[in-house]
Amino acid sequence: MPPGAFFVMSVTIEPFIIAGDQGRGTYGDAVKTKARVEDVAFSTRDASGEYVMTKARVYIPGTVEIGTHDRLTLPGGVQCEIISIATAYDGRGRASHKVVLI
Repeated sequence: MPPGAFFVMSVTIEPFIIAGDQGRGTYGDAVKTKARVEDVAFSTRDASGEYVMTKARVYIPGTVEIGTHDRLTLPGGVQCEIISIATAYDGRGRASHKVVLI
């Protein structure tokens, strides 16, 4: 599927900078990127090894920088906690896309 047809939505990523008072983070400038959001719920493990339920799977281009502590805002303005990020590679070893579980 051509990338233009796959990434039909957009999300906003704010890079995590540092934890502030009362556990609130400080974030950098927001970056808007093309994405595909698929509502899907399944059980997976978070960074601490605990089982959690996902709400959605977000696909973004492989060149986009994102970390698990970053703030992700979906279309419609909903901010979500990132559970995990996986990178998929093409046949030449280049990152083709990232799969972000929220």
